[in-house]
Amino acid sequence: MPDELTGAAAPVIRLRPDFRPTAFLSRTDKSLLIAGDCEGGPAVTKLLTAPEPLWAEKFSTEIDAYQTFAATPPPAPVPALIAADNRHHVLVIEHVRGRSPVPGRDRFPPQALDPAHVTAMLTAMTDHERVAAIDRDWQDVRELLQTG
Repeated sequence: MPDELTGAAAPVIRLRPDFRPTAFLSRTDKSLLIAGDCEGGPAVTKLLTAPEPLWAEKFSTEIDAYQTFAATPPPAPVPALIAADNRHHVLVIEHVRGRSPVPGRDRFPPQALDPAHVTAMLTAMTDHERVAAIDRDWQDVRELLQTG
């Protein structure tokens, strides 16, 4: 497996020669996630494997989000952007340890959600978007949330 892992990580290693792959985290028909070390700490890389323009656009949006977080940190912790190459569909971010979902089992809740919880989540997301639309600067958002 080390040769297979190193081969799969080749686009990442070209982007970041200090990336050392350690394990496959996930493989789907659209992407490949590889754990490793980069910049002296744990990292995870995502490689887009689906050639369709729809998935390339979604991948580009994901890279844009991490670049935005790097330029203007949000009020909640997010994995740090280490490197990104939109042309070759490579994203390298800080690896945040946690439990990986089991495909087909953890992606969707096992039972219907409580309607009150769904309403609370949708209200929170709507409120967040409303506040964020007022001013995209996170400092102003923090001040609004502290005084609200």
